Amino acid sequence: MHVEPRHGVSELEKAARREKDARVAIRVRAVVLAMKGRDAPTIAGDLGRSRRAVQQWIQWYNREGLDALRDAPRPGQPRKLTTEQESRLCAWIDAGPDHEAGECARRGPEIHRHVEQTFGVKYSLGGAYAMLHRLGYSALMPRPRHRKADAVSQEQFTKDAPLLSRISGVNTRNGSSKSGSRTKRGSGNKAR
Repeated sequence: MHVEPRHGVSELEKAARREKDARVAIRVRAVVLAMKGRDAPTIAGDLGRSRRAVQQWIQWYNREGLDALRDAPRPGQPRKLTTEQESRLCAWIDAGPDHEAGECARRGPEIHRHVEQTFGVKYSLGGAYAMLHRLGYSALMPRPRHRKADAVSQEQFTKDAPLLSRISGVNTRNGSSKSGSRTKRGSGNKAR
């Protein structure tokens, strides 16, 4: 196979080792093997790819060099909301829940419903979560506090609760084990 002498073999080998994209690294290795005199079927067998793919990679390299071995950007599906609509949605989310309407937090289903009612755009619930993630929102958040919660009473309960008090270890049976466990003596010495 003919390979244009754009780079040296050692330079291409270093580029293949440094490459973070595995597909591009395999393509660079194919060029290296072609420069060392191997034919397309042998390279394809060594790399686990088709002969035609190897030939195409060599053609790309011959035409444009290393940059041609990278994948072109994939545009994907266009966004359903415009940039202006997304900024309005972000402002609505950042405003927080409407306590007068009985909301304690803005969750995925409520946001999903709001997008459909306000903008007339239908998302699946998973699609709505993906859009929120893309906009920088996370599903992980601290549990909301009720507006009528009394922090002083909660702290007092935490201190006085029998299972959470510091003296709960007093009733633990004392034996040879410091943990209070009721395992038989010598049970940990069995051969396995």
